[in-house]
Amino acid sequence: MKLEFDSTDEELKFHRQILATFPISVIVLQVEDIRDPLSFSYVWSNKRFHEYTGLTEDEISGMGYDFFMKIIHPGDFHIIYKALKKFKHDMTFVYGGLMRLRNTEKSYHWFLGSISVMDKKANKPWRISVILGETNGLEDLNKQLFQIYKDNSAISNAERINSLTMREKDIVKLIAGGLTDNAIADELHISQSTVKTHRHNIIQKLRVSNKAAIAQFATENGLD
Repeated sequence: MKLEFDSTDEELKFHRQILATFPISVIVLQVEDIRDPLSFSYVWSNKRFHEYTGLTEDEISGMGYDFFMKIIHPGDFHIIYKALKKFKHDMTFVYGGLMRLRNTEKSYHWFLGSISVMDKKANKPWRISVILGETNGLEDLNKQLFQIYKDNSAISNAERINSLTMREKDIVKLIAGGLTDNAIADELHISQSTVKTHRHNIIQKLRVSNKAAIAQFATENGLD
């Protein structure tokens, strides 16, 4: 039996009903430069995403790149970066992965997501769709996914840690201890500019977003 609709509005209503049935969040982003995540801007998201995050359209639109910092777990930013690198070479690619998103209670839950190019402009990625399936409540799936993620993360994190020099590991420990750049410079008898250079290299090697994420990575992986 093939479904037939009397009008476009009726078909659109049917599609919206399907979208509302499944525990998924949908986000559409616009990209000015695929190489620069800071050029990303928010376009649209569905009702379930707003309910999960507790954020309105206007609130998200006004955040800019801080939107990602507020919602995505710092340890999961590498998923976005990996997808962007793929899109530079293949816009038909669909990137999937596990990531944690923060809810209205400021706690993180796991989502199984896919990221793909929705529209192109001047033969470059322009709009990107992010579809996130909730795993909360699916206990068996949660256990399986968490074990897979744990195994893969352990291997990936070990590789990242091994890429650090001894000096960089020292600085990671001091950052995790809450020291400022000035205090780290005094502790290690180096200049503040050298500390900043090391911190930049550490962020690149650990594939994290900022100093707070370095501290969190260190705590989670026994580097503090």
